[in-house]
Amino acid sequence: MATTENMDQSILDSVKKIIGNGELDDYFDQDLCFAINSVLMQANRMGLVCDDFSIVDSNKTWKDILLRADQINLHALISWTALRVRLLFDPPTSATLMNSIKEEAARLEWYIYTTENYVGEI
Repeated sequence: MATTENMDQSILDSVKKIIGNGELDDYFDQDLCFAINSVLMQANRMGLVCDDFSIVDSNKTWKDILLRADQINLHALISWTALRVRLLFDPPTSATLMNSIKEEAARLEWYIYTTENYVGEI
């Protein structure tokens, strides 16, 4: 079960922290919001977040967009979102690092998908 503290985190700030853009630096916030919205559109197709979301600043929290308050995949979703945003916003120049990020994002996506589809059946 996700903790209240994690669910109350700003989506923009948590992604910025993970990708190393610093919460205090707001120069790229608009660009990051576009990338986050693109990634969360994919999460919506996976059945994780609501339809009517749009991140425009640091006011939206994970709790605001999750379909269930007890989202068991919150940590994986945050990491997956940050990795996908990193690939869109600031792709690494190293092919090895690029492949590593893609593989980890794919692993997290598989984990999220399988956990979501088999909750209660295990």
